[in-house]
Amino acid sequence: MSEKKLESIETMFKKTTKPKMIIDDYPKIENIGVIVDTSSQGFKALQVATSLVKRLKTTFSIIISNQYRDQLETLYTSINRELSDLETTVKDFVKGEDVKTDYKINQIISSRLEALQQMYEEEVKPENKLSRKLIDHIKDSGAQILVTGVPLFKTSEDESLGTYVFRLLRAREIQANFLLVSGKKHVIADSVLAFVYVEQQPASIVALYRRALSFATEKTTFKIVGIVDDKVIETVARLDLPSDDPEAVLDLEGAKSKLVTKMEETLESISLKKEIDDEIIAGSPTWDVKSGHVAEIVRRYLDEINPGIVLVRSVAEASENLDPFAEVIMRQVLAAGHNVLVVWD
Repeated sequence: MSEKKLESIETMFKKTTKPKMIIDDYPKIENIGVIVDTSSQGFKALQVATSLVKRLKTTFSIIISNQYRDQLETLYTSINRELSDLETTVKDFVKGEDVKTDYKINQIISSRLEALQQMYEEEVKPENKLSRKLIDHIKDSGAQILVTGVPLFKTSEDESLGTYVFRLLRAREIQANFLLVSGKKHVIADSVLAFVYVEQQPASIVALYRRALSFATEKTTFKIVGIVDDKVIETVARLDLPSDDPEAVLDLEGAKSKLVTKMEETLESISLKKEIDDEIIAGSPTWDVKSGHVAEIVRRYLDEINPGIVLVRSVAEASENLDPFAEVIMRQVLAAGHNVLVVWD
């Protein structure tokens, strides 16, 4: 674990969470965007986006897109192969006729085919690439939530998420939160499940609370789960080892208790104004804190709650949006057939 990581773990114990952090408003969703491609997941994304537009009474922007690289390559290869085969046939015939005169074969094709060949062989400028054009359009669209199916365009056999998902997720210019649709659920039910982890600062968790409230109605149930990962427990236990005692044994239980208490204090310190409680959600959101293996904790709550939408807060470096914890949660939630919203500020 990096020195920066160790410092962040030590720092979180120095920050008090005793004062109440009261949420007195939440960001209302006014513009939902969706990318529809030719896959079944693309159409499910359209269904999810439409259900949200009706549910939240927002404006709606639709992007129709797909990557046609394979089709273009097939056409380009087919044309060149046929022309090459025809040229070979002509050469073999002339050779068989024992023609002694020098000759030249002239290839005459339509201007459209010539343009296609030239276009395919030219290097595409960065600003003309599909990913760049999508990023620029989404950035300018003003969408607060962007719904897209996964994998989204071509994916390799050993990768369940398309490369364009990651290109869009990691584009810092895009301010929209991404709602990723697996293709198994095409409506947003009235149950919200959110995952946060012990290393997140309270302000980061508050941001996730506030975004979750944007999806809530008076019938919505909302559960937030704080995760204390085994790896973090071990790291904190090592930090607590006395430097002058090489025989000291890791106090894993003590480290776990300290981290769980820290997470409980953080979640307990967050509350909603009664006006928000009455307006949006039936009863205050509930929370749990669980320690152990991340995948097992996530699986348990997905099975138990069967949520309509899962939220995960990504707190990343300046270079990209998606952090490792958020990516792990995102992948597991999608694999289980649930829709996941990746939240950042």
